[in-house]
Amino acid sequence: MDADKIDRTERLARYLRRLAHDIRNASSLLTLNLDMLRQEVNTGRARACLEDSDEAIRRLESMSQDLSRSLSPVDADTEPCDLRLLAEQAIDTVLTERTREAAPALALVPNIQGEARGVGPATFFRTSIGIVLANAFDAIESIQDGQPAVSIRLAAPPLTVTVYNNGPAIGADLVSEIFEPFVSRVDHTRFRSGLGLTRARRFAQRVGGEVAIEENGPSGVSFRIRTNNNP
Repeated sequence: MDADKIDRTERLARYLRRLAHDIRNASSLLTLNLDMLRQEVNTGRARACLEDSDEAIRRLESMSQDLSRSLSPVDADTEPCDLRLLAEQAIDTVLTERTREAAPALALVPNIQGEARGVGPATFFRTSIGIVLANAFDAIESIQDGQPAVSIRLAAPPLTVTVYNNGPAIGADLVSEIFEPFVSRVDHTRFRSGLGLTRARRFAQRVGGEVAIEENGPSGVSFRIRTNNNP
């Protein structure tokens, strides 16, 4: 087995160990809280137990949805695309998901610059913008000094979306493998599958486009999302 296959196998094994650990923890928490609820049903402590159980359920649902999305076939159909509308839909989805998973509060709605319309794979753009945006929000959580920023720039032709965040640069050790399965920049105290960017790039390959790092440096990171065969 060559080195690349060994690396992939180790990433997969590490991810599956983490997944099994999180599922066991969430399941154990649910069982414990149900037992406590039965004992404390007439006290104020029951509400706290119920909230913890709800959080465990949300965690399990999030893991299940992430895996399902990664294993599902992608839709490469083309249709009229309004990139501003697709970007707005992606922003709503990401902000809703961050609220649901109780991610650190960031009073920030990404600024959308420009307009771009054409014929292209709308599902690809909506999905890939959402994935890159989620990564951008994770990146800016670590900013200690200064104002976090995320922006989206639209252009055509070809249909192109650039997502920028002013978080830390991607380390040299990760640049070459950031699109590989099970690679994540997020602190492992929080669950991330490391499958999002992999799915976005594979989706891009299917529709004849690209998802790539455009800029990576002290001023921030930009990802480019585009197709190469639309008017």
